[in-house]
Amino acid sequence: MAIGRISGPMLFSNLDRQGVNLAIDANLVYADVSNRRVGISTSTPQYTLDVSGTIGNSNGDTLITGSITTPN
Repeated sequence: MAIGRISGPMLFSNLDRQGVNLAIDANLVYADVSNRRVGISTSTPQYTLDVSGTIGNSNGDTLITGSITTPN
């Protein structure tokens, strides 16, 4: 496993990316800064939180305020 340096200024309580996206291990976790989206196993998140794959465990309550779409 490689350890890399994150470029960009560090602020006291925040990492300011200045419009530059952040990728951890290619697309394991991907932050789309300009669209304010996070991708898990995707570098092209289409939603605020976009998970590509199966969510195997959710510990606690899950609140859904919108509609649920299931594949056919």
